[in-house]
Amino acid sequence: MPEKDNFEERGMLCAVSYYKALIFYALAEKHLKENDLISTIITSYYSIFHLSVSRIKIHEGFIFDEEKELCDRNSPDKSKITHEKVMRIINQLVEQKKIDKKYYDCLIELNDLRNYVNYEPRLIKKEKYTFDTCSKKDNLLNFQKHMIKLRECFFLYVDSLTQIKEKRPFDFNRVYWKQFIFDFYVGEMKLITKSVALSAKKLHKEIDYYYEQRI
Repeated sequence: MPEKDNFEERGMLCAVSYYKALIFYALAEKHLKENDLISTIITSYYSIFHLSVSRIKIHEGFIFDEEKELCDRNSPDKSKITHEKVMRIINQLVEQKKIDKKYYDCLIELNDLRNYVNYEPRLIKKEKYTFDTCSKKDNLLNFQKHMIKLRECFFLYVDSLTQIKEKRPFDFNRVYWKQFIFDFYVGEMKLITKSVALSAKKLHKEIDYYYEQRI
């Protein structure tokens, strides 16, 4: 266990997860325009998942521990955080009035839909074999409403950050953080296109402006 908390290092971890959330949101928008609903649902869930991880990293009481947070190629990844743990901590933040319940509801809804498209629909047998699709049909065919909720969650996230009494947690405009993440995803890893990165940056600009108005 580290001897003392390091807000600067926690802020770095928080920022990295936040930018991942932006990238997955931009990907979800792209997939939705292309009518690729499975990819839309999966990337939208991972957007709110990484946004939740970001909030947890800056959460009062979270302790930065290099042995757990930084990966060692010669050992198992100790920094893994489970989906169940994220949902549990976000629910605790709701109970503590530190984040709006609508945020948690969106997280649960997107997780349910992600599980559905990953592992279902399942075969059922009545008079004949068929797929069980009825329970999720409306959510699947009207997914735009979930994208609207997801976008709102970024601003609920900022509302939550404004409650933190320490130094400014939302200092994510440092060039070496922001440019590193986008350059890494576009350039070195070639995971996203420049247009996806531009969409993510556009949303960040709106979120940053909103934060400046809130503090």
